[in-house]
Amino acid sequence: MAIHIRTLGCQREAVDEGVGGALVRVSVTDIVQRAVSLVGLCYPLTLYCLLRGATGARGTAWYAAGVETCAMGMASKEVMVTAPVVAFLFDRTFIAGSFKKGLRLRWR
Repeated sequence: MAIHIRTLGCQREAVDEGVGGALVRVSVTDIVQRAVSLVGLCYPLTLYCLLRGATGARGTAWYAAGVETCAMGMASKEVMVTAPVVAFLFDRTFIAGSFKKGLRLRWR
């Protein structure tokens, strides 16, 4: 049994029971899982780029890649907003050793 719905002059058909509802739920779940997977890739990659930029040659290129990776993650899901704070704390804890030394090394 189908129900006809008029929305903005367009006619759509919605199935009130059966496969139609399940397909909508599966597609929404799939989109959310893709965003979560992208953040799961971008978050550690941001920290990796910070580490490579701080310890290796061509540091500026690695820092730029880290900023790009962080921006891509932020575009996909809001939880990525915490990545700059975590990167700052990661730098202080594992790379520089103190906030003062970390800021002096990064902002020369």
